[in-house]
Amino acid sequence: MRPPNNLGNNSGNNSGNYARQNVVREFVARAFGWIVALWPADLREWAQAMQAELGEIESTRESLQWLAGGMMSLGKAWWNEVIYGWKDGEEEPRRVQTPGPVALALAVVALAAFFLWPSTHEGFSAMLQSWPTNPRGASAGVMCDVAKQARSNHDARALIFTAGYNGTTEDAAQAMDEAVAIDPSLTWIYVHGASSGYSYYGIPEKHGWVKKLEAWDPSNAAPYLVEAAVRQQELWNEAKGLPAKGVIVNDPAWRAAMEKAFAAPRVDFYLDREDELNRAVLRKYNLHGPTFVFSSLVRIYPFGLWSSGLYSEFLIGQAKDAQQNGDTAAAARAAWAVVQFAERLRQNTDVEVVRRIVDTMLLSAYEVLQPLEVAAGHTGSANTLSIEKEILIRRKASRKMPYLPWTVRSLNPTGISFHIAGLGILLFGGALLFSALYLLAGRFPTGLRAKRAYRWACTFGRFTPAGLLASVVLLSSAYAPYLRGVNLYLAGAKDAPTSQELLGMTESFSQLPGEILGPMHQGQDRVYFWEGLLVALLAIGALSVIRFAFTRRREPRMKAA
Repeated sequence: MRPPNNLGNNSGNNSGNYARQNVVREFVARAFGWIVALWPADLREWAQAMQAELGEIESTRESLQWLAGGMMSLGKAWWNEVIYGWKDGEEEPRRVQTPGPVALALAVVALAAFFLWPSTHEGFSAMLQSWPTNPRGASAGVMCDVAKQARSNHDARALIFTAGYNGTTEDAAQAMDEAVAIDPSLTWIYVHGASSGYSYYGIPEKHGWVKKLEAWDPSNAAPYLVEAAVRQQELWNEAKGLPAKGVIVNDPAWRAAMEKAFAAPRVDFYLDREDELNRAVLRKYNLHGPTFVFSSLVRIYPFGLWSSGLYSEFLIGQAKDAQQNGDTAAAARAAWAVVQFAERLRQNTDVEVVRRIVDTMLLSAYEVLQPLEVAAGHTGSANTLSIEKEILIRRKASRKMPYLPWTVRSLNPTGISFHIAGLGILLFGGALLFSALYLLAGRFPTGLRAKRAYRWACTFGRFTPAGLLASVVLLSSAYAPYLRGVNLYLAGAKDAPTSQELLGMTESFSQLPGEILGPMHQGQDRVYFWEGLLVALLAIGALSVIRFAFTRRREPRMKAA
């Protein structure tokens, strides 16, 4: 078989290649015209000479390479023009352009905005505090100062607020005892004995917190939940880990405390009292920074929730067993005990996490009670329970994950903008300060004007005011919503959206420092960080020594040549 005749196709391909080459050349010529137009005016003749040589290049590839070289030369020309103020290869500058009235006006506006806008100077202070050199946090020093003032002034509320910054856990417990001794109405603070930070070390038993709290508020379920939580921590310590649920629910002391908690006529975790205490201390000592507000907000989550949920599961299990054994009265008593406690718990808090636990308790109890009411012929009650159960099921399906502090999340754009703006204020503000001081000093000893630092000072003075003003505006826009939320919170706003929004914003400001500084201070990551840094420094040092050695060896050969 003869091969097909491709002469016509080759002719078409050649004409297509010529067309593409013409398009590329036209694009390169037009682009080089733009490069010439953008070139510094006093160096444009050299750019025009490069443009003239472009006409002698026939290869498409070479013309594109020539265009790339022109773009790089354009960048270098402007770099020398703006930063150094002289032509490429020139040793001494032809002139030094000092900052003009526009730069001066921008600097004045930027500085005025920084000091007059609270969202800027307070935001900058908060940005600096979010990068702590102390592993305990930048707020540790401020809180220790507040604690000293509180002790000297016998300020019981401030002693409680700063208890966690008083050194060891025992020191914190002593500060709380001192506060209650000053003001016995603050005995409710012993509800914190349920936290693992205190119960793990046996603080509540050693200081008698549980007995004092039960005696002070015997009709409240919270003291008995604290007692159960303390006993639960003892069981964990004995098991050296998390024991099985059966070990806890079958413990007589734990179960006795939970029985008293579920039988108590009310459930009050003293959230309103603690919230008001936090606000009062924040207002009195002017603690508006994110770290202080965050430490205030995260305290609103009540203690004893896990114990109450576990005991409700135990009661529902007893109710189901009684139902199977035909003891409907015992089953109803156990299920109604869960319902009544859950309703009292719901009335005490609007925290979303607590409401989820309450709904779980109610749903499990309704599933037991509804068929019991039907069997007993209580049609109205059975229908009500059925409707309530459907509402809980729909609400559970429609809920989103609640906001929880310390949950791992991706970096927040607001937090990133916050730190970028703060870094910009540091860099541009420092450069502007250097420029102002050097230019002021250069007015007297004229010899300073001949130094390269003078050219840098002039360049900084011309361009950094714009960068400083942009950083100020960006920081203000990132921090102003937080300040509005803090003002609402300190004024007494108790709605959940305000608290949740503040929690989100305060955490977003500390995310980036936590990602960067966390490995320097936390656990095993701390060891890995410093080991990695040491290896990197050793590698850099070794490479520097090797490069220096090879450079010294080559020098004689270069001279001989």
